[in-house]
Amino acid sequence: MNRSQPVRFPSTCAALKAAIVSSLALAASLIPASAQDRPAKDHEAAIARMAAEPEAAEAVLRGGKTPTEELDYALFLHAFRPHDKANLARISNLLADLTHAIGAKGDYWGNDIIGELLPYDGTDASLIPIIRAASVSGVGQTESAFYAIPCGILQKRPALLKATEALYGGNGDNFVPRSGCQWGRGIITGFPEKTVSAYLELANRADGCFSCGGGSNRFTLWTREVTQQERMRLDPRYFLDPQNDISDPRQAYPYQAWSYLTLSNRRVGARIAPRYDQARIALARYYRGLGLKPEDAMRAAARALFGAPFGAHCGEAAVTPSLRTLVMDGADIDTIRRFIESDAWRTPSHQAIAACGARAGMDPMAHVALRDPRIFAMLSRLAAGLRAEDRKRLDLEMDVDQPNAFRKTPLMTAAQFGLEGSARWLIGNGAHVNAVTEDTEMHNNGRTALHYAAASGSLPLIRLLVEHGASIDARDTVGGEAEYLGVKDTPGSQTPLDYLSGAGPVDAPKLSEKDKAEAVRLLTVKR
Repeated sequence: MNRSQPVRFPSTCAALKAAIVSSLALAASLIPASAQDRPAKDHEAAIARMAAEPEAAEAVLRGGKTPTEELDYALFLHAFRPHDKANLARISNLLADLTHAIGAKGDYWGNDIIGELLPYDGTDASLIPIIRAASVSGVGQTESAFYAIPCGILQKRPALLKATEALYGGNGDNFVPRSGCQWGRGIITGFPEKTVSAYLELANRADGCFSCGGGSNRFTLWTREVTQQERMRLDPRYFLDPQNDISDPRQAYPYQAWSYLTLSNRRVGARIAPRYDQARIALARYYRGLGLKPEDAMRAAARALFGAPFGAHCGEAAVTPSLRTLVMDGADIDTIRRFIESDAWRTPSHQAIAACGARAGMDPMAHVALRDPRIFAMLSRLAAGLRAEDRKRLDLEMDVDQPNAFRKTPLMTAAQFGLEGSARWLIGNGAHVNAVTEDTEMHNNGRTALHYAAASGSLPLIRLLVEHGASIDARDTVGGEAEYLGVKDTPGSQTPLDYLSGAGPVDAPKLSEKDKAEAVRLLTVKR
């Protein structure tokens, strides 16, 4: 079998890949596949060169003996040969043998979901249930648990990608067919892989590792993502077809609303925007080479890139100017003051951001207004004249100890990002120096502002916090999750000094030897 390295999109996180590999190993034990039933090496070589040399490929494919080889040949005839009476008969005969073998399997897993296998009528739609059934039943497989549709066939007949869609909403989706373009059964040439992958890597950071929460539905989510990404590579017209109900993006770039939820998000979002622009231009150029008009190519590229990852549309609606966007985009204090004086802030204009925050979590304004202490003070005075419900409605929760969902405070955020001026202002206005976080699901239990300062390697913040009474003995309460998080082999109880040494949620901070020695002294010597 041809084992040339398949191109894989990087937007699937490592933990999910490991889970899928483990599940496929289980699948291999559940559906034993004899090596005699797998395609031969010369057959796979023909599959790999099918698109470039169809005549030479057919000379090999027509001699196939196994059910998988017969399915490959039937699909080749469907994609590369005219649908005259003779070829339709040949395809029907090949599929009849395959259908009989599937039927002999009896009640294989999920056959009621796939449905009745109707006779081949020359259409893509009539092939899709047969491809699915061959893969799920184990009758036709190229890997341990599924059938990979040859890449050359998908290039000719991209509608067959529908066969790779998720069906089961769980582990069963490990058995559905896959694209051979991802599994060593041919390649796509000309696709701007490097540029698109750079965008998808950042999109993956924005989405987070959606498998880490457990549950079999992660396999369904992965299957949906991969199918959509394969459509981006193979079927640009899919994104223009009105029947697929795909609309133009309302936001200026993917994750725009999401990027305004937290300061960490904003850093990622600021990198996504230019990567998206580069990918959209490169992808539109590729689509023009596939025959699309320039305006259609650009539209298809935008829709495809928004649809490839999970959360790009988060918030759905367009992002409009608000105090939050002005502050996080770096507007100067005079611009923000004029926005306040115009009374525009009194009408909620952050609907897209709030809608995204309801799904992804959103830090209060007190966490995102830390860039400039003067701006923080101005917004605090503005919020002081409002009722509590109005502060929440208008996104103006500005208490110096305003907690987020897991009780992280503005001082902790300032410590995390090394914002010394804002940290001084917060402490001077009564911020609680030894407040702790609380959230078992987020694995952020019991961290203090000093933990955050140590984790980020901010010597000025470590010094400031210690000078104002931050406890160097404060211990987190991650407990049994310590090993999972890659920290010390202890039941939690990590001090700020441990975080400075790399036992916290991020890599060990990069400090000079002199600064590290000073930080260790501050976190060791009790006052």
